[in-house]
Order: sequence, then structure tokens, then C-alpha cells
Amino acid sequence: MNTNSLQIFGVQMDRGRVLPIRVESISSGGYVGVQLLGNVSSELQDAKERSRSALEHIGLKLPAKKISISMSPADIKKEGNQYDLALAISLARVCDQKNDLAAFHGCMFIGELSLQGKVRGVQGMIHMVLSALKYKIPRLYISRQNASEVNALYEINRSLFKDTEVFFVEHIKDLLTDSDDSVSLPSLHQEGLNQVKN
Repeated sequence: MNTNSLQIFGVQMDRGRVLPIRVESISSGGYVGVQLLGNVSSELQDAKERSRSALEHIGLKLPAKKISISMSPADIKKEGNQYDLALAISLARVCDQKNDLAAFHGCMFIGELSLQGKVRGVQGMIHMVLSALKYKIPRLYISRQNASEVNALYEINRSLFKDTEVFFVEHIKDLLTDSDDSVSLPSLHQEGLNQVKN
């Protein structure tokens, strides 16, 4: 099992602000289960179960250990369905698998998951993307279902995206079976070109 630290980001709307939320996981001895730390709502308990189910659907089983996922800063209430994808990536880090996921360090993940691992779009994506751009997140992974609205923003002002690459994901397996080759995922630039051609 990979023991290196992996820091990724989710995002939270909070009193008119849209802020990146740091997500990190660790496994240890003790009771078996997944614990979310950092002022989380009951919605995220559901997100945790969707993430676990999605991973199991692609053959990644969580170890029989205590798994803690820290979401910070702790003074901000974490709520919403946009955390599923980030939680799944963080949980995958503690699973026995060949990919160490190091390529995802510092990246942001936004999307809801089905129990089978399909990545669904979420509301408020433009505000979340703007937050990623503001904080110069190097790579952003979102649902393909949100592609058209993000592409519209890109066409209005392409310079906003100079520090951030945006990739569209349809299924969790697309990330966890090919994590070292992100360019194989549809990107914002490719989506824009496709829409121009159509």
C-alpha cells in the first residue's frame, strides 16, 4: 500500500465565497471504517458511501483498517454533492493498487458519483471553476456533463485558463486506471475544438 502523502482539493461555497478545500487521507490501526474530519455535514456521509461503492465497482476494496479523511480548513462547513470525486480519489490512495496517484497531487476534483462510478455533473460549476482558476489549481477534473458551460466560459475569456488545465471525466475508472496519462482524458481545449467543428 502506498504511504506517501497525497493532497488534493474539493471546493465549497461559503457565504458568497467559493474556497478550495484540502482533502487528505491516512490509514491506521483501530476500528475498521472511514471517518470524515473537518466540520462535515450529513450529506458527506452519503458521499462517502457513494465513493466507497464506486471504488468497489471497479475492483478497489478498502483495507480493513481505520481510514481518516481530513477536510480543511476545519472552520468551513463542508456540504454538497460536489465532494464525491475528491473523496473517491483520496480513498483510492489507501487501497492496494499499482498506481500511486502522485500525478494528482495538488489537483482539484469536482463531481457526484453514482454507485457504479459514473461521474455526474453538479450545480454551480462555473463558480467552482472560477475558484480553481483564482487559486491557480494546476489541473481540474470535472464531470463531462458540465463540459458545455465550462467551454462557454473558456470561449468568452481563454486567458482565464492559462494556469489551469481542465479535464472531463465520465467514470471513476478513467482516472484510476490511467492516472499517469491524463492527456488521454477529454480536455477543455479538445472540447472547444470539437464544438467549433460541430
